[in-house]
Amino acid sequence: MSLAYAPRLTKPITINFNDRIRLKMNDLGWELHRKYHDDLFTRACPDKTKRDAMFPYRKPEVGADGCVEFHLWDVAQIFGAHLYNGCTPPFELSGVLVPAS
Repeated sequence: MSLAYAPRLTKPITINFNDRIRLKMNDLGWELHRKYHDDLFTRACPDKTKRDAMFPYRKPEVGADGCVEFHLWDVAQIFGAHLYNGCTPPFELSGVLVPAS
């Protein structure tokens, strides 16, 4: 039995955690993004009425290509715990766009 592996990168790329990348989010991704926002600001302001007035959720802007732009460190912070072998990914894995180096 032979196993199929993804092709190896033949040319290394340099990317910085401060670089902005573009992702095509799916419904799970939006749900996790909203949950991250709510959890973060619930610690800052437990009163929901005040919290919603002070820190309203703002969905990131979706570009014409259907992608959302994030810093790489934001993606790691928000989605890192949800990315593992066998997971349901929160964004299209083939749709991650990194800046040209």
